[in-house]
Amino acid sequence: MKRPLWNFNYERNIVMPILEMAHSIDEALEVPIDTLVYGKNNIYPAISDRDLATLFKQTQSLNQKQKETVKDLLSAFILKVELKGRLRG
Repeated sequence: MKRPLWNFNYERNIVMPILEMAHSIDEALEVPIDTLVYGKNNIYPAISDRDLATLFKQTQSLNQKQKETVKDLLSAFILKVELKGRLRG
């Protein structure tokens, strides 16, 4: 049986796509939509640090070259931290 693509609310005379409704719910609950759909066992865990999550969300509006720069910066920083840890211990 196919799932409907639209949700009809006859009482309020509202028609809303299911995906749009799910997005509204995830924003209201501040929970990623994949967590709503797949539960907590998702392979992409939610970012618990709100500031970091906000920064990552803001990167979505960057162009592809800028996104690659952010990835390079993060990769370099993480590599630096890992190397320092290995040299100490």
